[in-house]
Amino acid sequence: MSMTLALIGETALALEAARMAQEAGLRVSLVITRHAPLRAHAEAQGIATLPPDRLDELPGGIDWLLSAGNLRPLPGAVLARFAKGAINFHDGPLPERAGRNVPVWALLEGARRHAVTWHLMTAGIDAGDILVRQGFDIPPGATAQSLNALCFAAAIESLAEVFAQMRHGLRPRPQPAGQGRMHRAADRPPADALIDGRGPLKAALRLVRALDHGDRENPLCCPKIAGPQGPVLVGAAALGDDARPNEAPGTLHAVSEESLDLVFEDGVLRLSGLRRPDGRPCAADTLFAAGDRLPVTQAEPLTARMARLAGAEPGWRARLEALRPVALAGFATPQATGEGEGESRALSVDATPERRIAAL
Repeated sequence: MSMTLALIGETALALEAARMAQEAGLRVSLVITRHAPLRAHAEAQGIATLPPDRLDELPGGIDWLLSAGNLRPLPGAVLARFAKGAINFHDGPLPERAGRNVPVWALLEGARRHAVTWHLMTAGIDAGDILVRQGFDIPPGATAQSLNALCFAAAIESLAEVFAQMRHGLRPRPQPAGQGRMHRAADRPPADALIDGRGPLKAALRLVRALDHGDRENPLCCPKIAGPQGPVLVGAAALGDDARPNEAPGTLHAVSEESLDLVFEDGVLRLSGLRRPDGRPCAADTLFAAGDRLPVTQAEPLTARMARLAGAEPGWRARLEALRPVALAGFATPQATGEGEGESRALSVDATPERRIAAL
């Protein structure tokens, strides 16, 4: 009889793991997910599914649990339900970097190498014995989006070895105690990623690239500068003119519609892809002019405030995502009248949290 496997995850990696497990001769008997493509795959294959918030309904008799793209810690009582054990994918090198958003922190700190790790799950976060670790170079100019793609590729490439160990015997390697770092979900870059022209130019360039998730959700924060009407988000950065202007750090050396050149002590950084906090693009030359000085950031107080606030973000996000429109007496909705845009239009339940906040 083939070994049975339960799979938990919320990303495309979990979907690929389900397909590869079946190809490797493992019988996927349960999928725990809210990820629609994975759920559809499971249903098409006749595999039972379970939402992640109903783990108390786990059936018995399953050999393995494979966690791929799952960000929820699992209690020891859940892990103990699986006869042979539980294995987790971590998008960073262990024991050096445990926890959340590890590719971002690797880029922020200028790492030149990275790795992904498959390890046994324990009650501690990313603390179990290592089964497979695959390392690779971080290419110059990498962003969070591109490094995450490299992690995905390394995960797929190394997963075959994980399945081989599950079938023929594990080869665990204990993690050395006290040699790693824990990146927590609420950790944020200093000063909430505010750029003001002070400090090394390359650190600011790394900051912008490390927080560039492309069209995927950004789980930390956006790089930004202080504008005359509030924060201006920065989408991209590149080295500016090699010549170092005779201007103080924090000065805007040049401004165009698409970008602005910010002076640092050791050069000029061109910032582009500028947006308002609600995501709307903005023209740099409508907010700034050449010769303007960005205000000096009091980094430590801002960092401390964000450290206090970041821990509450998941709760607020869940509340905002659960908001529903309120029917106000005397105000017709498009569904009732067939009218188009207007002040009376009810806010759609499909609106983003940012739009809901703006509407409120």
